[in-house]
Order: sequence, then structure tokens, then C-alpha cells
Amino acid sequence: MANKEVFLESLRSQYRSDIKMVISECQHFGRTWLDVDALNSKLGELHDFASMAGLSEDEWLELIYELSPEVYENLDFGVIAA
Repeated sequence: MANKEVFLESLRSQYRSDIKMVISECQHFGRTWLDVDALNSKLGELHDFASMAGLSEDEWLELIYELSPEVYENLDFGVIAA
């Protein structure tokens, strides 16, 4: 589990702009549901992340909340998850 935490922290810091791009590409057109499959697929295309297991719905929600709050606010369950 420590590796996952290190990975998430590197996404927040080193790859912040990449993750924001992934979020904006996958959660476009006012999509109000979280498309975890698309997010993980796009994440796997970046750098050497293909070898990492995808992120869970909760992990994506945490990243979206921190990095793209405007997208988070548009999610139907955003208020409940906060």
C-alpha cells in the first residue's frame, strides 16, 4: 500500500498538469458521473504508468477534488462524497 501512496503523491506533485489534463479529457461536456475506466485508460498512456494498476473510484475522487474542484462540483455524488 505504501507504493500506492507514493504513486498518488507523485501524481499530485510531479504530474499535476498531466493529471489535470487527463481529468479534463475524460470528464468533459458536463459529464456528471465519474468515468473511472476512461480515467485509468488515459492514465495508463502517460509516461510509464501502464505498469501500475488503475486507481480506484475513491482515489480518482480525491485527485479530482484536489486538482479540479470545478469538475468535482459537477459530479452528481460530489456533495455526498465530500
